[in-house]
Amino acid sequence: MASSASDEVKVKHEEEETKRFELKKQEELLRLSQADEHNTRLEQIKTEIEKKLIDYRLKKQTDTLKDKVKLKLEAQRQFNNYSMELLNKEKEVQEYKYNLEKQFQDRKYQQKKERIERELRLQAEMQALEEEHLAEHRLTLALKEHEAKKDWILHRDKKLQELKGEEDIKAEQVKWQSITDFFSGDEGKRRMYNISGLFVSVIGAYFGFKAGYPILQRALQNYFFKPKLISKRVRYSWWNRWLAKRRMNDTKVFFVPELQHRLESIVESTRNTSRRGGIFSNLLFYGKPGTGKTLFSEKLAYDSGIDFAMMSGPSFDQFKPHEAIVEIKNLFEWANRSKRGLLLFIDEADSFLEDRSTIHPKRVSVLNEWINQTGTESRKFMCVYETNRPENLDPAVQSRITQSLNFEPPTRQEILRMLTHYTNKYIVGESGRKGVLGFFSGPAKPIDASELLSQLEPISERIAAHNFVGRDVTNLVIALSQAAYAESEFKMTNELIDRVVDQQIKKKYKEKEYLEARAQRIASLRKRLV
Repeated sequence: MASSASDEVKVKHEEEETKRFELKKQEELLRLSQADEHNTRLEQIKTEIEKKLIDYRLKKQTDTLKDKVKLKLEAQRQFNNYSMELLNKEKEVQEYKYNLEKQFQDRKYQQKKERIERELRLQAEMQALEEEHLAEHRLTLALKEHEAKKDWILHRDKKLQELKGEEDIKAEQVKWQSITDFFSGDEGKRRMYNISGLFVSVIGAYFGFKAGYPILQRALQNYFFKPKLISKRVRYSWWNRWLAKRRMNDTKVFFVPELQHRLESIVESTRNTSRRGGIFSNLLFYGKPGTGKTLFSEKLAYDSGIDFAMMSGPSFDQFKPHEAIVEIKNLFEWANRSKRGLLLFIDEADSFLEDRSTIHPKRVSVLNEWINQTGTESRKFMCVYETNRPENLDPAVQSRITQSLNFEPPTRQEILRMLTHYTNKYIVGESGRKGVLGFFSGPAKPIDASELLSQLEPISERIAAHNFVGRDVTNLVIALSQAAYAESEFKMTNELIDRVVDQQIKKKYKEKEYLEARAQRIASLRKRLV
């Protein structure tokens, strides 16, 4: 107990000694800071004091090895901290010196720059003053020279003006004297009458040509040339019929039996109407695209012996309403001059003959003009309207239609007939390359279509299930022939046929999606108009 008490007293004594030394250290530091000595000297003193403190602690705490090691580590740590602080202070001092040097250099550079600018400004002002003095000196010299020569220049200009005036007077006298001599006496009077008559004739001819040329141009254009609305015109004279005979005979159109019977009846009635000079009927062909409406109309005109003209409803978009009315009048004036009769085929008729309640008011006048021109029966022309949306036609237009025919999609039997026909025409029949005058310019390797011919019936069943029409069948056969030409042996394999058929079916699906999107867009536009 006595030893522990003595140890406590010893420890307390050491703590008091430590506090005393610390106070001493603080007083020394305060004294050194107040003396404003250099930072480096201050840090050295701090280090010496700390070393003394560490030595003292080491001397006092030599009882146990653990305390010695602890004191050494603590002293080392503090020594390292003070060393780092000293290094940081030195670094700050160096940075401060560098910044001062940089500021001094910048200030020196700025002063030099200002001095140079001031010198240049003074030099420019001096040069401007010199130029001003020189300009005043030159002006003074010019004024003196002008004053010296003023009288002489005025005298010279006056003499030149007098001489020029005398020459002009003499020239005018000679000119008028020659004109007077030309028109004097009996011969001069005849010249006067001839020149006056020629002048009046030229003026009359000019204004007559200016007024009559547009009328003559319009009359010649309406008589010899097709109207602007017509995109295709075929005149079936005896010469044109002989040239088009082979093409029309090769043109095959396949329809369902009921529609085929009605169309044959229309061909026969139109042919007899044309021969007897009767009244033509107006027809409406409606149905899906590619079902043969346009092709049958052209064949109807050929078989009936009348001319064929085709126009498109969207072609009216290029004209303003008053211009479209003029073009409609020109169209029917031209149609009424037909000697053999005319079949006027209107493609996409619903685009401009739409119900007047759904179109823009400015376009109603165009619709009324068309209705006015087709209001009476005609022995000169017949109108064949084609549309995919017959319900959109104006009621007044529908009342002028004699017969309406729905071109339904072909059934499997018609598709098989079409597939067989176009295969023989575009694949089996393509055996060479025709040159001049229709002769073959060289032999060509035919397509091996044996696999295709053996699969025509299953292919027709497959595409009929996807609502293929005549145009789709034609595109399928052409795609098959192109795929065969891409092969080295020009051979149609089962894999090739299946691939092309699948591609055409996918294309048909895409077309269906486009048509549905178009119908939705048109419906939304109508709602906006309403």
